Amino acid sequence: MGQERLIGAFGWSNTGRSFDAVSIYREKGGRRVQLFAANLPAPRQRGFARGQNVFGVSWKASDSRQSIEPYAFWLQDQTNLRGEVRSGGTRLLTSGARYTRQDKGWRHNLEAAWQVGRRNEDPHLAAALTYRADHTWGVRHSPALGAEYNFAGGDGDPADGKSREFHNLYPTNHSQYGYIDLFGWRNLHNLRFIFSLKPSPRVQLELDCLEFWLAEARGAWKNAGGKALARDPSGRSGRHVGRELDATGAINLSSHWRFLLGYSVFWPQGFAHSTAGDAAARFGYIQLLVAY
Repeated sequence: MGQERLIGAFGWSNTGRSFDAVSIYREKGGRRVQLFAANLPAPRQRGFARGQNVFGVSWKASDSRQSIEPYAFWLQDQTNLRGEVRSGGTRLLTSGARYTRQDKGWRHNLEAAWQVGRRNEDPHLAAALTYRADHTWGVRHSPALGAEYNFAGGDGDPADGKSREFHNLYPTNHSQYGYIDLFGWRNLHNLRFIFSLKPSPRVQLELDCLEFWLAEARGAWKNAGGKALARDPSGRSGRHVGRELDATGAINLSSHWRFLLGYSVFWPQGFAHSTAGDAAARFGYIQLLVAY
């Protein structure tokens, strides 16, 4: 939904998540309302009341220049996990809205989300924000420049019995916060600068430069899958985690075949130097997509 920052298709894995779900929507005259219910079964558990259940509602109004999309998601995760001082399941309400506008070569995208509830039975309160602006010149090769800022709350005190790290639900992170997937929409300050070019109607090239900081120095650095990569409980390692450069290309061979390739490098900075070492991470890929 939207840019898939909270609910996404996650099409980059042959073994990705798979939901049992039902969705109902009505669309008319630039208005769309959608309701859905989905279940991600937990291992060795059966039934809709088990595993992870997510329910959602969204309403979208759009015209040729702008759109607004408020939404609300309810997550009920029956998985019993250890919190800071308690153990149990998770029940979170995520509400937010996304606004987009296009005008004279400019495109703006703003999204904000808030969360309340209980996470592993710890009281939970968190927020996240993203804003992106792009300008495309109407000349040969359609050059475009863009800038993006992402924020997601973190938990600065891992022993106070309160959860403050934003839970980004079931997103498609791969194209949002660096292609190496070292970051998700959690405990994050992120700046991203984008340059793109179309050498031909079938070819799209893009270069992304990203800088990453922790929102809370004592909070965990987590990757796109939510796994903690490092933490400094003292906070002395600072907040600057590192920077990444992504070069990507897409070639539409036909209406059914698409060729993707890319190469990324991540250079660790203060926090990553202190907690995970100074070795750079590199990631390259070649992918062929078949749509039918």
